[in-house]
Amino acid sequence: TPAITLSHAWPLTEDQIYRRSDTFFRSIDEDAIRELGTQYHVNKLEFKIEARYRGSFNSCFVLKFTDGTKRVMRVHPT
Repeated sequence: TPAITLSHAWPLTEDQIYRRSDTFFRSIDEDAIRELGTQYHVNKLEFKIEARYRGSFNSCFVLKFTDGTKRVMRVHPT
């Protein structure tokens, strides 16, 4: 996605915001999510991604570990 400059229309339309958000959401590497989730669990347990949610600025993943615990991982563009 190109950087926003003065030559672009401002403010962004709802459709432009949705498309940029969707592009970011789809670009997230689920293998990286799995690696991070396991790495930060106190017992290094495996998990499944139970749900994915997105907003205008963040994506959230609900992680359900093999011991039944759940965590939410929030990802946002930098």
